[in-house]
Amino acid sequence: MISFWDEYEGNITKEFKSLGSKFLTGNYIKKALSPNNIPFVEKAMDRFKNDPRLDKLSEPEDFEDSIPSGQKYSMNTLQQFSYIKELEKHIDLKEVNHVTDFGAGYGNLCRIWHKVLDYKGTYTSVDLPTMHEIQKLFLDFDIEYKNWKDDLTPPSKSLFVATFSISECSMEIRDKVEEDIQKHDYIFIIHNEEFDGINNVIWCEQLIERLDNHDTEYFYEDNSGKWWLIGKRK
Repeated sequence: MISFWDEYEGNITKEFKSLGSKFLTGNYIKKALSPNNIPFVEKAMDRFKNDPRLDKLSEPEDFEDSIPSGQKYSMNTLQQFSYIKELEKHIDLKEVNHVTDFGAGYGNLCRIWHKVLDYKGTYTSVDLPTMHEIQKLFLDFDIEYKNWKDDLTPPSKSLFVATFSISECSMEIRDKVEEDIQKHDYIFIIHNEEFDGINNVIWCEQLIERLDNHDTEYFYEDNSGKWWLIGKRK
């Protein structure tokens, strides 16, 4: 992984070893994996208040004390739910029976994906070694753990997810993983404008040109203030 994440993983590893199941209270871990933007939380709660699936988002009991005081759900949880709701506008998620989650964080999308969609398919987390250890502690689902150098060819009808992850990698990693992205039936990428000197908008526009076997929608999403790419095989 690029130098930024080499250094940052070291800090996350120290906090995880020290905090264990309280890892979400660590400063580095909160910043990287679970920040809390109160205006986002308030707007999300207002948008989702009539969705009956909201109750399925309840945080695992062992991690409830990581939620900021006065909130029922973490910002991360509401973000992950917003991803599912947006994807449902473009994709029949019942068709998906394999997910490749590139940069899965502490595994919250995986948890919510299973809970909200009653998901029974396979799930692969592609991440750093420390993140995998955190995910194994956090999740109670059997999933597959890989790194970016592994073959990520999906076994069946598949979705590739990369929210603030592939766009925070070196071009070496992006180029290699792109070969695997192309093999997926559906693609979901969210990115910031720039990372480590790389213009991610230009990079994503060029990626879209190469995704000639996919229909794509690429847009700036106002609630998150980020760029979203959704692809579907033709």
